[in-house]
Amino acid sequence: MTSKSEIAMIGLVVFLIALALVLLGDTILAPRQPLTGVVMQMAYSPPSSSVSIHIVSDGNGGTRPVVGIISHSETWTVVLKVGDHYKTFDIAPGIYYQLSQGETITLSCKVGAIFKLAYDCRLD
Repeated sequence: MTSKSEIAMIGLVVFLIALALVLLGDTILAPRQPLTGVVMQMAYSPPSSSVSIHIVSDGNGGTRPVVGIISHSETWTVVLKVGDHYKTFDIAPGIYYQLSQGETITLSCKVGAIFKLAYDCRLD
C-alpha cells in the first residue's frame, strides 16, 4: 500500500519533470528576436601568461615538480544591459572599437514565449 508521503513525493517528481519539459520547450522553440542593449562597460585584456608548479608522484615513491605555462590571448569584452539583466560578450576588435559606453545597440536573442527570458544573444 502506498503512503501519503510517497504519493506526495511522486506528485512532486512528476511536477518537476513537467516544469523542466516546459522550460526546455520554451527555450528550444523560442524564435530569435531583436532586443536593444546599452553598453555599460568595455574592457580590453592584453595577452598574458601564467606559470603554475605542481608536485606529482613519480611512481617510485618520490615526487617531482611539473611546470605548466598557461597562455591567454587578448580579449575585447563588453557588458550590455538588456532589460533588467546584464550580459557579457567577448567580441572582435573591429566591433569593440566602434562602440562607446552608454551606446544603445541591437542584439539578436532567443526569447521564451512563456517566461520571457532572453538567452543565446548575439551581436550581429
